[in-house]
Amino acid sequence: MKPPEINQELMLIRRIKETLVGGPALTEVYNLFLCREDQLKKMGIDYANYIRIANPIASHQTMLRQI
Repeated sequence: MKPPEINQELMLIRRIKETLVGGPALTEVYNLFLCREDQLKKMGIDYANYIRIANPIASHQTMLRQI
C-alpha cells in the first residue's frame, strides 16, 4: 500500500497552531453558537442548518449552528 499524500496546507496550519500554543502560552478555543429558535425567526434567519439540542442546558440555548 502506498501512504496517502501529505496535505501541505494542513501541515502548515498544524505547525502554526503548535507554534502559537507552545511558545507564548496561547490556547486554542472552539466556541459554539447556541441560541433559541424564536430568536432566529425574529431576525429572519433560516434555521434549517441549525441542530436542535435534545437536552439543552438552558432554555435559551436550544439550537446549535452548523459551521
